[in-house]
Amino acid sequence: MFFALCFNILMIKTMILFYWFLLGICIVIMIIVGMIQFSNLFALLRTKGVPYVPLFGYQLRYLKKFIKFDNPNIKLVDLGSGDGRVLRVFEKMGIKDITGYEINWWAHFKGCCLKRIKKSHVKLCLKNFHRINLSEYDVVFCYLLDTALKRLREKFDQELKPGSRIISYAFQIPDWHEPDQIIVPNEKHPGRDRIYIYDIK
Repeated sequence: MFFALCFNILMIKTMILFYWFLLGICIVIMIIVGMIQFSNLFALLRTKGVPYVPLFGYQLRYLKKFIKFDNPNIKLVDLGSGDGRVLRVFEKMGIKDITGYEINWWAHFKGCCLKRIKKSHVKLCLKNFHRINLSEYDVVFCYLLDTALKRLREKFDQELKPGSRIISYAFQIPDWHEPDQIIVPNEKHPGRDRIYIYDIK
């Protein structure tokens, strides 16, 4: 009888501890999700409506298939690099000097973790790309909404040197120079996933 009572008390304490453990996990998950959502909202406000939307696997394959680099020693920058997946694709294509700028701390943190896991050597910077000078880069990659690209026109005009190139995925730079090349990866859906290439003269 005594042992049965002790066993029941032990089981009750174990169940209480287990429930507290589950509650703690739920609270931690809620805090993490809340921090991620806050990060996304903060980034949206800072960038005036540019969300963190990464490219899918098939879109990365389009880049690998249709974008070619003659010189692996160029300096490439990704404006709004997210978790760095585009940078890692270009790294596998042989580009050595690659930098990405991202203002969303969650996307940046995720990118740093993936960089370590995949043993990548790309540079990821938690910084607003409007505050950097583009003159040192040979290629600028963008996956940004047309409204964000429109705000970059003056920066492109002032800072990009002749011979440099802009690769804009999915969105054309509005009211600017006509693209030198438009790549249509999917002939069945020619309006999707277009890649606009601008050569600075």
